[in-house]
Amino acid sequence: MTSLTVQVERNDKLAEFSAIFAELGQAHMTIAVNLVQGAVQRNSPVNTGAYRSGISNSVQLGELTITGSVFSQDDPIKVAVIEEGRRPGRFPPVGVITRWVQLVIRPPANKLRQVAYLVGRAIAERGIAGKHVFQRSFTETEPEVQRILGDEFPAALAKRL
Repeated sequence: MTSLTVQVERNDKLAEFSAIFAELGQAHMTIAVNLVQGAVQRNSPVNTGAYRSGISNSVQLGELTITGSVFSQDDPIKVAVIEEGRRPGRFPPVGVITRWVQLVIRPPANKLRQVAYLVGRAIAERGIAGKHVFQRSFTETEPEVQRILGDEFPAALAKRL
């Protein structure tokens, strides 16, 4: 009697999945958060540049998760006012407004306090509209981030496995 034996051997790299997932995931997530960070910085008000230069990102690896974050390292109250605005009702901090008036309006030294008071009063009466820097930036970059993380990352992962 004649026989035929066929042996099939696994040649995938599923045993290495965690390492491959971490390597490719970190690379793709880093590209995505750098893209979003750039958009946030572009959309940020300049003023002294402290807010803009305080925008940063991080990529954290879990066992089967990768988390990317874009955030501001500036004063949380300042970040909240820039993002969401400020309701009318009370005067803003005098020191902050005085410094802003010095940098932006640049009145003569003898008029600085008067101009700062007028700006503070206008803010107390009308509030400040939010710039929605993070929200706008995430909306702008969403299609590109989707391509990087939703299309390219899974394709690269499948190719390596």
